[in-house]
Amino acid sequence: MEPIKSAPIIDSRKLSDNSEQCLEPPSNGVSDSTLTSEPVLRADFRQSNLHPGRLVEVGFIANFEPREFAIHFEDFPLWLLALERNFCTKLHVLGWESAGSLRRHLEQIQAPVNLAHRAFAHLGLGRIQYHGGLIAPRGALVLVSGSNTFLTQAQHLFSGSQILFVNSAHWKDKSSVSGPAKSRLTH
Repeated sequence: MEPIKSAPIIDSRKLSDNSEQCLEPPSNGVSDSTLTSEPVLRADFRQSNLHPGRLVEVGFIANFEPREFAIHFEDFPLWLLALERNFCTKLHVLGWESAGSLRRHLEQIQAPVNLAHRAFAHLGLGRIQYHGGLIAPRGALVLVSGSNTFLTQAQHLFSGSQILFVNSAHWKDKSSVSGPAKSRLTH
């Protein structure tokens, strides 16, 4: 696994000529973003050694805008637990024709159906749309969860869309632990 190496913080205004793509720092000279209502983007950029040509951005955007999301998942919809109604205007559930078909799937894999139902209810059932196909609506952020193989397939399936991935498979560390800690870690 590639270690994370921090690069110097880059002024986000230098990344694009379009000022709407980057958030402007406050013009009143106050450096602490908590003292102003102006949005401030502080990000760390680095080149990925694992994926040449990919720029990795690590940072925090102070002001969030509500938007549409689409979820695609292999087993349990993990991303569903991370969504908040204040930031989700609509949720598209890809690959499922109806709530009933999704419920049957969750029951079949013995997943917590009540947890999924409460998460959907928390967002608001009127915001949920089921799509039998795997075509994400234009402008929706696609949230994908599943195994490595599933994520790789989804990467190709949703190319051209904004996508966030979460791996739901257990990762076994390749390095071995020696000594008395080994017996505790292998149980």
